[in-house]
Amino acid sequence: MDQTTVSLGIALALVFIAVILAVIFFRFVPVGLWLTALFSGVRVSFL
Repeated sequence: MDQTTVSLGIALALVFIAVILAVIFFRFVPVGLWLTALFSGVRVSFL
């Protein structure tokens, strides 16, 4: 196998894992609700 093929496979695997982690993060963290509160002028603390 060529080195570029292996590098491409690793890069695609990392992108796939990053997408899965982003989906999980945005599923459990209400980013849309936080943005709505921010634009409404409500002060929201993460702690």
